[in-house]
Amino acid sequence: MNKMTDSHILSSDTQAILLLCGVLGPARPGDPKPLSISEYNNLAQWLHGSEMRPSDLLDEEKARRLHHGAAIPLEVERILALLGRGASLAFAVESWTNKGLWVISRVDDAYPQRLKDRLKRLAPPILYGSGKKELLAPGGLAIVGSRDIDEEAFQYTCLVAESCAGQGIGVVSGGARGVDGEAMGAALKKGGTVVGVLAKGLAQEASSKKFRGAIMDGALVLVSPYHPNAAFNVGNAMGRNRYIYALSDWALVVSSALGEGGTWAGATENLKHKWVPLFVRSGKQVPDGNPRLIQSGGIPLPEDVVREGGDLRRWLEDQSAIFGRIEPPKPDPPVMTGRETSKDAAPVAIPVEVQREPANVIEAESKPRDLFDVVWPHIECKLRSAKTSKELAEAFNVNLKQMTSWLNHAVEMGKATKLARPARYVASTQQAECVGRQLTLPFDPRTGARKQVSS
Repeated sequence: MNKMTDSHILSSDTQAILLLCGVLGPARPGDPKPLSISEYNNLAQWLHGSEMRPSDLLDEEKARRLHHGAAIPLEVERILALLGRGASLAFAVESWTNKGLWVISRVDDAYPQRLKDRLKRLAPPILYGSGKKELLAPGGLAIVGSRDIDEEAFQYTCLVAESCAGQGIGVVSGGARGVDGEAMGAALKKGGTVVGVLAKGLAQEASSKKFRGAIMDGALVLVSPYHPNAAFNVGNAMGRNRYIYALSDWALVVSSALGEGGTWAGATENLKHKWVPLFVRSGKQVPDGNPRLIQSGGIPLPEDVVREGGDLRRWLEDQSAIFGRIEPPKPDPPVMTGRETSKDAAPVAIPVEVQREPANVIEAESKPRDLFDVVWPHIECKLRSAKTSKELAEAFNVNLKQMTSWLNHAVEMGKATKLARPARYVASTQQAECVGRQLTLPFDPRTGARKQVSS
């Protein structure tokens, strides 16, 4: 008997959630459609309000409350039809476990807390996987990028992944051809650990020669929110990006097209939601999307930082703090779906968006939100008279694109006015209180590398 079959037993709650949300085989005419994430969240909230948990729906007497309780947000007959798929569930789970796969739900201790903390109601109710589940917890560096990459991007990807492996930093990626696959392979070859978040074909990939050895050695876990035999589709590929970011501590974009593609979509979504700090490969031979991501809030990670062989983890932490992009996630308390009848009863964590007022609004608003708030008073002083972006970049010894980004942001905020023919900028107010010293930053704005401070 397969060892995975012996060691992986579904809890009653997970069985119920899998019946409600899982794809258990080829769809036939008349089959009920599994619940989406939003539909399951609505049902879970109803269960919580009714002091029930998912496993209660497997009890015929308790399930009658679906008909007689408070208004349920879904069609009762559909829910009962999904719960009636017991035989299909048994065959599906047997097939998966015989292939070395496991299934966990949001009620299980092995379910990564990072997904619930960061994604809240977007955390998938079910995760399928193969490999050591404990690898989902420690985080690491997400390394992502385009499928088609040149030699420079390939070398950079391998260099970063090998550095992660050598310094005990886990690599998180998407398993696709190109940057993702090269990063995973390079880290595994150097003895590192890897989390692969797949959009399709988990069952096939988990049994492939490419990954099977690393899975058996405990160095790799493959995971997917989509059923193990799912075929490729663009929606799944785009959707899994958020899981890559949410499972990591930092993310690195090696190569991205401008304004299109999965890498761009995932990176911009992360910048919007601020799940983790976003680093971006910088240099002369990078795709058009890379500098635009840096302008939008990404942190440059030049190759020489990695080649120097220093403490990569410390560098990533320091740069994240300097740029002030991301605060560690503050988990909401889990919402209990039903009563805990024993100390072993597993809570169903249904993260809910909660609006909180800051403890001290004045103190919170007085803190700079990003680096712009720090540098703007110095730039404003220079703009008592009209200046070009090039003149300002040279005055402050920063990258022209970075200065242009700050100036455009100032215009958007009404702090500066852009003049034409030639393009120049001037402060909107002439009452700037200038600081009588040169602005100095603790890093090189051109490369992102920390400056050496002499004592």
